[in-house]
Formats: sequence, structure tokens, C-alpha cells
Amino acid sequence: MTGFAAVLAAMLLVASMLAVGAGLRVGDFAALLRRPGPLVVALVVNVVVVPALALAAIHVAGLSGQVALGVLLAAAAPGGGSAALLSHHARGDATVAVGLQALLAAVGLVTVPVWTSVGGVDVGVPAGTVAALLAGQLLPLGVGIGVRARWPAAAGRLHGVARRAADGLLVVLVLWYAVGTVERLGDLPAGTVPAIVAVVVVCLVSYWLPATVTRPVRGAVAMTTTIRNLSLAFFVATVTPGAQTTVAVVLTYGLIMYVLAGIALVPMRRAAGSGPASLATAAS
Repeated sequence: MTGFAAVLAAMLLVASMLAVGAGLRVGDFAALLRRPGPLVVALVVNVVVVPALALAAIHVAGLSGQVALGVLLAAAAPGGGSAALLSHHARGDATVAVGLQALLAAVGLVTVPVWTSVGGVDVGVPAGTVAALLAGQLLPLGVGIGVRARWPAAAGRLHGVARRAADGLLVVLVLWYAVGTVERLGDLPAGTVPAIVAVVVVCLVSYWLPATVTRPVRGAVAMTTTIRNLSLAFFVATVTPGAQTTVAVVLTYGLIMYVLAGIALVPMRRAAGSGPASLATAAS
């Protein structure tokens, strides 16, 4: 990832988690611990099902080498930093989205090297990289929750400002993906885009997992599953042989991922408006 994109992604992560944290209370996580079913099922889908189906899509599309690696890297790196923000816009359960996002970001330390090894490429993921990504999520989240607990009125203003900042940063990041993809799309094999679309659609289908008990929980699981940790994927891509091709594939994945997620969150948002507000509601 270029320096500009890395800074942009970091700013987006901080703003997103501030916005989400300012709308949460520590007590909200108690309901999540009482009913961990959605987290467990989503964890299995993210670390087993999605990467395995990515390998199948790569095989069907006839992809190989650095192109196949790029698709697999994105699919095997769960816990994207903007997942909670998109879940918020889909009216997803914020507690589920935040808990799952943080859990998956840590699990990515294991899933990326394991699945790339299965795909025939051995890569390493420095623990410091994942630690930095986790800190970028948990610290602003904690600040937001703390402000909500101490100064509720200020938390409302903080939520509004941070959410608008995150929305603007997300638009810029997607445009950056678009510009980078247009320049390189013609150099990729014809099966690349269909394979990526298939993986992203499978992620979105997680909305209908049986363990997701309410529409907001479904929205949170679907968005958190769909938004992959492209910061981690980019980092690994840049230290592998043939990095330019691998990075181009990850760029393409990012553009398709955000476009399809943006389309899907509209019906999710409408559906969530008529259902229970959260997992806590369902548990009460």
C-alpha cells in the first residue's frame, strides 16, 4: 500500500472506531458474551469458509501465480477497519460488528500465512503489524466509549463529527481504489473479476446465516465478513515476489468489495428498520 493510502486507511480506521465507540456502552458487550453464537459462526465462516471458497473460485477461473495469490490474500485477511462503519450505515448491531472486527483482525495473524501456504506460497505476517491494526481499532473505540460514559451530550457531537469524517475518508479511499484499478485492470486475466465477485457475494450471503438472530445482527455479520483487511493484504503483497501484479489484484478486490457492499447495505438498512435493534434486544 502506498504511503498516501496507508495514512488514509489509518485515519479512516480511527474515525470509524471513534464514531462507533461514541454510540456504545460497556454494558452492551455483556449481551454479546451471553449469546456468542453469531460471533462463533461468523468466525468459522471468515477463517474457513471464505478462504476455501476463494481457492475454489481461483481454480474454476483458471488463475495462477501472483494473480491467484492476490485473490487469496484478500480472502484470507478478515477484520477490515471500515467494517464497523459500513455496518453502522446498514443499521447493523454495533456491538457485534465491533467485537467481530477486533477478533478477526487478530485472527488474521494466523489465517493469512496458513491459507497462503495451502495455496502454495509461504508468507510471514509480523506480529507488530497486527498489533498496530488492533491498537488502531481498540484505542479510539475506548475513547469513544469513555466519552459516552462521562459526557453523553459530547458523545453525540463526537459521533456526528467522526462519522462524517469517516464517510468522507471512505469515499476518498474507494476513489483511490478505482483510480489504481483502472490503470491495471486490463493487465489481469479475464477470470480475475468473476472470481473476486464470487468471493464477495459469498461474504454478503452470510447475512442469512442461521445463528444471526435479528436483522441488525445479520447486517453486522455480513458487513464485517465482506470487508476484508486489505491493509494486511497490501502489506503482505508488497513483500512477495511479483508484488506489482499482486497489489493490482488486491486493488481490484478492494474496489469490487466496496461497490458490492455499498449496494447491499441499502436493502439491509431498510430491513433492519423493522426488526429488533440489537442482540441485546433479542436477549432481553
